[in-house]
Amino acid sequence: MQIYHRRGFKIQNLHGNRQIEHIKKHFSDADITINVTGRNKHVPAIERTIRTIKERIRAMVNQLPFKAFPHMLIVNGV
Repeated sequence: MQIYHRRGFKIQNLHGNRQIEHIKKHFSDADITINVTGRNKHVPAIERTIRTIKERIRAMVNQLPFKAFPHMLIVNGV
């Protein structure tokens, strides 16, 4: 959060599943709304963002001029 604040962004909402439940106590004094989903539920905005990132990476990989990908490209780039 400090990195975002240094860059001029203001975090107002935090969405996540039950895995972020334990960090609520750290945000009690902050002006942030924390939205935790129920059991076996997903946050649609996060799922959509993950899907968008995967699609962009696939498009980037398909434009590369390699028939076989170098190991370092796979480790660091994809």
